[in-house]
Amino acid sequence: MQQTRHFKQPTKIRRSESTVEGLNVDKPDPDFRYINYPESWTFHEAEGGWLPEAKKVVAVRGANGVGESGDLSRLIGGVMAKGGTVIEPSDPRLGEFIDYVAFYETTAGKKHHVFSFATAAQLRSGKVRWNEDVNADWMRFRRCLRDSGIVPPMEHVVYVDKLEVQRERIKRTERRYGDKPNLMHRIETERDKLQSMMDAWDEMTAEDEANAPLQRPTRMKVPTFEDDTTPTPTVEIPAEFKCLDCGKVAKTAAGLGSHRKHCKAKPPVQATISRQGDA
Repeated sequence: MQQTRHFKQPTKIRRSESTVEGLNVDKPDPDFRYINYPESWTFHEAEGGWLPEAKKVVAVRGANGVGESGDLSRLIGGVMAKGGTVIEPSDPRLGEFIDYVAFYETTAGKKHHVFSFATAAQLRSGKVRWNEDVNADWMRFRRCLRDSGIVPPMEHVVYVDKLEVQRERIKRTERRYGDKPNLMHRIETERDKLQSMMDAWDEMTAEDEANAPLQRPTRMKVPTFEDDTTPTPTVEIPAEFKCLDCGKVAKTAAGLGSHRKHCKAKPPVQATISRQGDA
């Protein structure tokens, strides 16, 4: 008869801890560049006034002029042909923002390209949360583009267009809230913004105007008789107003007739004697 057997604790299965390397991003963003066009400026009173916009163009192979090798030369050339400015990551004027194109390795083994100041936190669920302070870094980046001279100064015609847009916004606000005293502060807010836009422009352009060379108009040269090489046209005098004896010219036919009566160069009239029998 078998006796009862007592077993010790079960043997634990040692499992190796699996760690996932890289960021959990389904569609990694490709390489990119930031660009600016002359009309791409916006006003941010709390962030330093007028700031250039930095638009992203991505290096998608087979699109935007990007070849299969990922070369960006055609894309950059197309932007410049339209009057745009390409912000090269290697430009030393970028200062702390130099090499602004960075990347994260992903779980799929690809690179997810981001702005260099964008940091991420990946939750245990796999969701990715991006830092909220990147907006402040982004505004500093835009101020750097303006103050370093990487982006050309804002053109006056663009500034005038922006003011006109704001004036139209004020008109719409007045039509909407003009009869509501408790909402008049919204109208005042838009008016104050217009004034701030003008003040920021004056401050931004004050130094440029002070250092600008004095422009003088080009003087026009008034031609003199000595300079005038244009031949004088010959006016033909009608033959019937010109005395054939002395060459004097009369203004009218009547004047010519009066002159010929007293013309001293006129030959004397020879009397002709008729003889009888001459037929």
